[in-house]
Amino acid sequence: MIQAPVPVPPDAIPVSPAFIVAAVLASLPIVAVLVWGAVKVLGPISQALARRIGGHTDVPEEMRAELSAVHQELGQVREQLAEMQERLDFTERLLARSGNAARLPAGE
Repeated sequence: MIQAPVPVPPDAIPVSPAFIVAAVLASLPIVAVLVWGAVKVLGPISQALARRIGGHTDVPEEMRAELSAVHQELGQVREQLAEMQERLDFTERLLARSGNAARLPAGE
């Protein structure tokens, strides 16, 4: 029968305070680089999110003028559509009248 080595209980592993201090000091540059990277990456994202939540938008004047022109053109298109709908309604009423007149018997 093959026996596995007996595991060492955690209390039996000696860890000196000097080892813990050395491990913490060795990991500080890594932590510092990770924090610096997180600030560099997440900083602009959080600033953009704050501007978005605050409602501050920096829209160039050219885009505002173009947006205004698009709104005006949209208003014109809506007016044309309303006029076309009125014409269609009128045409449908005319066709409905002429169809009913042809179906009615001739007067005496």
